[in-house]
Amino acid sequence: MDTSTIITTVFSLIIVFLFAVQKFSHQIQRVAGDKLKNILNNWTNTPIKGTLSGTLITTILQSSTATTVILVGLVNASIITSRNALGVVIGANIGPSISAQLIALNMTYIAPIIVIAGFIISHTKTRFKRYGKAIFYFGIIFLSLFIISNIVSPLKDNVDFQNILVAMSNPYKAIVAGAIITAILQSSSVFTGVIIILGAQGLITLPAAIGFMLGSNIGSPFTAIIASTSAAFEAKKVAIAQVLFNIIGVAIFIPLIDPFMSLLQIISTDETQQIVNAHFLFNIICAIICLTFFDKFEKLVKHTTKIVYKN
Repeated sequence: MDTSTIITTVFSLIIVFLFAVQKFSHQIQRVAGDKLKNILNNWTNTPIKGTLSGTLITTILQSSTATTVILVGLVNASIITSRNALGVVIGANIGPSISAQLIALNMTYIAPIIVIAGFIISHTKTRFKRYGKAIFYFGIIFLSLFIISNIVSPLKDNVDFQNILVAMSNPYKAIVAGAIITAILQSSSVFTGVIIILGAQGLITLPAAIGFMLGSNIGSPFTAIIASTSAAFEAKKVAIAQVLFNIIGVAIFIPLIDPFMSLLQIISTDETQQIVNAHFLFNIICAIICLTFFDKFEKLVKHTTKIVYKN
């Protein structure tokens, strides 16, 4: 398979990955939509509980964007307050890190079994039938990553592709590229999954992976911003909170990239695990900072929302 065919195939598989994430999220919301709303309503009355709920919901939905969009709707409908929603936004950024850990644990290798199981369950006449499609699309998410992993392997010996990646070895260039790619894909989960696969194949360096990861956090909130444009002021604050959370986190980490890499190399010698740990630690540290200064973060969100929307 030549390089152009490999790249075209990978892009098509990324589309499949993105489609599966969207369909999985839709199925979960359809099956457990009211339960999700009740959880968010009952478990967001403190920042810590909101963060834990946000982490759980986003791990289930496989999309921080989906969680934030749901929050915009709930706040707009006055089901929960914007203050309670802030904790969920913080947790929503931790959720995708759990998925990244599953990828690192070679969850991709059992993906075909999950796909088959989901297909069979969805065609049974049992009470579990309603969960079949969700299981099926969950399997497709990891199956697409499994196929990508096998397809990109020959690229490690391709000189032209190596030169492109060398150009991206600068983490600052990678941040810009990561933000743009994630904004286009509308999913940081998709892009993070691809980063981990490329790292596992030895196709990108740790500095580039960290740069891509930081950039993906900047590019991920665009869908929530779009979803909030016609919403009430309190709902707009939810979308702005996700933007600020990610920008503040990236701003803190940019000057600390070198010591951060040293820490990752101390924690693990496996390059794939280093990338996964970078994603996890980034979101955990950012969450701790925002929770520590939660009241000030809330004021910043309110002030920024007023400026952006001129209210």
